[in-house]
Parts: sequence; structure tokens; C-alpha cells
Amino acid sequence: MSCCVNRNTLILLNLVSGQPLRELYRDEPFCREIFGVPDPARYSTAIFHDLLIIDEFAQNPDKTRRYHMLRDKVKHIPVGHQRLFLKRGEDGDRRRLVNENEVQVMLEAQGFYTIDVASMGIVDIVAACRGAEVMVSVLPSSL
Repeated sequence: MSCCVNRNTLILLNLVSGQPLRELYRDEPFCREIFGVPDPARYSTAIFHDLLIIDEFAQNPDKTRRYHMLRDKVKHIPVGHQRLFLKRGEDGDRRRLVNENEVQVMLEAQGFYTIDVASMGIVDIVAACRGAEVMVSVLPSSL
């Protein structure tokens, strides 16, 4: 039986059997290395004798502490732009504004810098976003 616990979350797993899950995400190995997150076991299907999940609240002191810890790990990356427009590019599910070009031109006229997150590596994305005061994006997943 394995157990992962923080103050607001308790997950108890008693894994009986499973199959390998998925390929790694594009920047996953780098993110795991820079943030010190170990590579977990991955399963596409699993059978559990017992499974108990108590979800944590959306925002709480533990999550805030983890955000600060993650920020501290990328302090060495130079500060980027103060105002950013994050385009999703052509990667993944396409959720594009019908007037994306006009929005981009308007934002750039107001001092925003545009980045295409689908065409950049994670180091470049972090470098562009680090220190930003305002970010605009179609969906939060880009942020």
C-alpha cells in the first residue's frame, strides 16, 4: 500500500495490477528535473482493493506554499516581459479566437509581447513569463 499525504489531501492506494500508461509530455523530463519531482509509476488501467481520495480545496495555504517553492526553483532564470499575450499555436486542441490577429495587434500596441507557447520549450516559456505583471491567454492552461 502506498500513501501520499499533505494536510488537505489523503490518497491511499492498494494497487493490484496495472499496465503502462502514456508517453511523457514534451517538457515533462525537464520540469521533473528542475522542480525535483520524481518520476511516478504510470498506469492506463488499474485495479484497486481500496481507493480513498479526499480532494483539497482550490486555493489554500499548502498550495500557496508549493507555488512559492516552485517559483524559488526558477529564480535563476532571467526576468522576462511585464505584459504578455500567450498564443496556443497549432498544437493540441485548437481553441483559437476568431479575431486572434486583431487582438494580438491591439495588445502589442499597448505594450504586450506575444509568445506562441506551442512552439517554445519550457525554459523559454518560463523565461518569458517570469516577472510578468499581466498575462492574457485564451485558456488558463496556457498560463
